[in-house]
Amino acid sequence: MAEMAKVCVTTRVVVGSKVLWTGGKLYDDSVTVKLVVDAALAKAAARAEHGLIFESVESFQSEQAMEQRGTELDCDDFGDTQVAHLRDSFGRWLKVCAAFDEAAAGPATPLPSGLQRLMGSQRLQPRKLPTSPTGERYNFRLFRALVANLERDGLSFPALDADQSGKHMLTALALALQYLLPFDDADPSPLRLDGRIHLVLPKRFKTQAH
Repeated sequence: MAEMAKVCVTTRVVVGSKVLWTGGKLYDDSVTVKLVVDAALAKAAARAEHGLIFESVESFQSEQAMEQRGTELDCDDFGDTQVAHLRDSFGRWLKVCAAFDEAAAGPATPLPSGLQRLMGSQRLQPRKLPTSPTGERYNFRLFRALVANLERDGLSFPALDADQSGKHMLTALALALQYLLPFDDADPSPLRLDGRIHLVLPKRFKTQAH
């Protein structure tokens, strides 16, 4: 088995103009930038005895160039960008810009994962429930019952998706529930009087030959 190539990455952690930590290490070329940055932040926080908040990362082609403005890397790609890409495209000298976390002391705040960033951005979006269909078809009544349950539980969809993917999802679920829930031939029934959904067995189910 061929030995994996190594890449020497030098990382400098700064808060403003103050250098908190500088170090170099040999990494396998498949190691991600996120791992390198998280490790550097942890070492800098331990040395400063103060929590750190990640802000940005710049890459450079040489150590001397680190006194100037570098190429800012997109933090959304940290989980996929390998140190081999740094060596080949951006430069393997990294400047990690951070800020002191005044609310905490100790370990640095790690970079958020892609899922955490997605969930955080969705929490900031306006949310709503799909527009309910009118009419007495019992799949429509099922749809309205599903919406009522979502509203009761405080659940919703991103506003831009509510009447698209949200409505398609609830429509498909309502159609499926027609064949899964027990049917009730009585009309009116206690279910309807109680304000809950009332299911009626379609006549075609009784008249069609099996």
